[in-house]
Amino acid sequence: MTADGAGSPARRARVLDDIDLRLLRALWMDGRARVRELARELALADSAVSVRLRRLRERGVLVGVHADVDPAVLGLTTQALVGVRLAPGTTPYVYEGRLRRMRSVLGAVTLVGDFDLEVHLVCRDMPDLERAVTELRDAGADATHTQLIARTVVGLGQALLTEEEPA
Repeated sequence: MTADGAGSPARRARVLDDIDLRLLRALWMDGRARVRELARELALADSAVSVRLRRLRERGVLVGVHADVDPAVLGLTTQALVGVRLAPGTTPYVYEGRLRRMRSVLGAVTLVGDFDLEVHLVCRDMPDLERAVTELRDAGADATHTQLIARTVVGLGQALLTEEEPA
């Protein structure tokens, strides 16, 4: 990274033009869209879209496009968010490594506040959830706080790619 922060996320965001934002919005809506479809939507040549996609990847703006699988289709119908306070002597990095090996962990974020992490669990049923929370504790949690997920709100995040500043 240079002294002026050229590699920082804030710097990368400043170098996105309107076409980049429109391209990212189109990919957000359909990550499987082909270059030809994107080019048609943006009124650009296929090669121009390919070059822009490559540059967005190289600059770390576009870090991946992935499938979003419904856990219920896999029989995982019970979901929870678990706040985890790490036991003394357990580092976040060590705990994160343990999370990667747990079958029920869908995702996690580190926090600043009452808990050190929040872990998203997907389980078959309540006994499976109880087993998964016990596994979190055994991996180095001093305390946990479990909240069942009633429903997942979908379709959020596209506002990140709008040109207007938040109110």
